[in-house]
Amino acid sequence: MSEILKKAKRHAIDHYGNLVYPMDPRYDPTFERYTVNLGVRMPRLVINDATNARIINTLTLEKLCQITYNKNGNLQTQPTKHECLQALNDALNIWNQRINRIVTRAASNQLAQVPAVHHFLNPAVVIANWLYHHNTLTEDNLEDLTRTEKYWDYIDLLKSLKVIAYGDDKFGLGKIGQGIREKSKTKDEFIRNTLSLILSERYSYIEEVMHIRVLSALIHTNTAYYKFCIEANQNIEKRPESIHREYEKIYGRRSYLEFFNSLMELSRGNVIHYLEPYVTANEQILENINAIEIPQNVSPP
Repeated sequence: MSEILKKAKRHAIDHYGNLVYPMDPRYDPTFERYTVNLGVRMPRLVINDATNARIINTLTLEKLCQITYNKNGNLQTQPTKHECLQALNDALNIWNQRINRIVTRAASNQLAQVPAVHHFLNPAVVIANWLYHHNTLTEDNLEDLTRTEKYWDYIDLLKSLKVIAYGDDKFGLGKIGQGIREKSKTKDEFIRNTLSLILSERYSYIEEVMHIRVLSALIHTNTAYYKFCIEANQNIEKRPESIHREYEKIYGRRSYLEFFNSLMELSRGNVIHYLEPYVTANEQILENINAIEIPQNVSPP
């Protein structure tokens, strides 16, 4: 163990207790200093509510803060304990956002079968339905609609995915849209596949730019459950009340009545399975999650 690492370990214990651990020092010859990143190893306990089995895995949060030493080993800069705690909270938020993206992508096909999702993304449904039957969509068609501006938002969204393309003063199916059309046996399947693509590839845009809060609440309900499965690396039986507590821990307060309704909407689309009193995972979604490489460490930008 290097002298710098020994000093960093003593400093971490003296100033931060067991909150963080120092990583291997890196020397920068340009600035003639050593940088020691501070990280956290967080045990994650997941309890199966049906069997009371306890699964513990470790989440590693790297590069939360830094201590620097000059070339002679003298301390130069150090974070406060408050700064370490703030960096820890930021890293946990990044982890939760990562889980939300992964779960939404893995469950996009099933989410696209939930009736409420069709309602929340109704402009996309209207556009896909029209193009399935008529092949082209004109600007005059759009101007006849109420809330025209909202439809133009979805036109831009579908164009970005190449589901639709513009040419000869009208919209038609783009390269990706044509592929979806060819593999879809029915109109309903075409609409579901289009919504699945939107959720898989553009959910962050929908949440952060379009601000469809009711859809976000449904997606977050799903993530709150599947987060248990990811952190336990297996299908986990959870009571709705346990999932609700996890939801509020991540996303803030929400009435249990509304939360339970979202859970039942997910169950209707087979995104989750609810056999009272336990929620379990859709095995296909778990397979999709397992096919995505999930780094078990987080490094804030």
